[in-house]
Amino acid sequence: MPLADERKYQTLIETAPDAIFLVDMETGQILEVNERTEELLGYTESELVDQPIETIHPSEETDRYREKFAETVAKGRIQFSKFDDGTQIYLCAKDGERIPVDICAKVIDKTTDPVLFGVARDISEMTAYESEIEQLAGELAVVNRVIRHDIRNDMAVISGWIDQLYGDLEEPPEELFERLRRKSQSVIELTDTVKDYVEMIEGDAEATLESVLINDIVETEIAAIEQAYDEVHVSAEEIPTQPVIANSLLASVFRNLFHNAVQHNDKPVAEIEVTVEDRAETIVIKVGDNGPGISEARRATIFGKGNKGLESSGTGIGLYLIGELTDTFGGDVWISDNEPEGTVFSVELRKAT
Repeated sequence: MPLADERKYQTLIETAPDAIFLVDMETGQILEVNERTEELLGYTESELVDQPIETIHPSEETDRYREKFAETVAKGRIQFSKFDDGTQIYLCAKDGERIPVDICAKVIDKTTDPVLFGVARDISEMTAYESEIEQLAGELAVVNRVIRHDIRNDMAVISGWIDQLYGDLEEPPEELFERLRRKSQSVIELTDTVKDYVEMIEGDAEATLESVLINDIVETEIAAIEQAYDEVHVSAEEIPTQPVIANSLLASVFRNLFHNAVQHNDKPVAEIEVTVEDRAETIVIKVGDNGPGISEARRATIFGKGNKGLESSGTGIGLYLIGELTDTFGGDVWISDNEPEGTVFSVELRKAT
């Protein structure tokens, strides 16, 4: 190798942010390592050179690492961070610490004989993060089961007791019992929203998008809100039987919009109007209400976009979920003023071809 090229090679090797090692393909002995390898593993170069590559791998799995070495030699190039069974690949430091790595190895012609050029990237932070995510997912599943099963069942029992008590009283306080029913129903609805939210963050929503009939979803949720509340009146245009790109969680979008229109309404009767705008490639479903309205200042952040999820300045998990789901579906949602009062939520969804 010309002197200038040798200097460039050494500069690249020594300034690389990853551990680099050269291995003799015939003997499996380490020929050269860079400074990052010394920093990562705690060995000096003299302690590693001429040692078998197995020196820096777990001793109890020597055969498996040798197979990977042989596979690299046979293919000429390979990149891996795990064995075929999903077991993590490690480098072993001098003090015994195991460091998870992603390895890229390639056969090169450095001198008269080809050698194996290996680059090992420390992925300790990434694997720790993945482990934390797995733990949180498990904890979230437990919370979801508690909310969906225990809390929902208890609230159903409480609702039954409220109705029984109402029937037993000769002159029950109507306003008080109506408040109790509303609050009970609100908690039950919240369990549905939490279920949908957990499904969204646990599942691979993008991979499960499908063709969904928008009219079936909207009409079902209109019937549900009318059944849940006495003081609500819904008027709706005919919804086109056009399939849109979404999944089963689309029901949660309209369920939360309808409940939001009732729960945040300050009128004796919540008026909800559903209208449709059929565009060339999308359908826009508009849900208008006669509530107090939403200020311009709050509209930019009400769906939690650009904020930290449930810590956003929106009105709660329901609206945050609406924003996340419409993004997942490749659609959009926005807010405008209703006439003469109230708010219009517009949900735009892509038509399925």
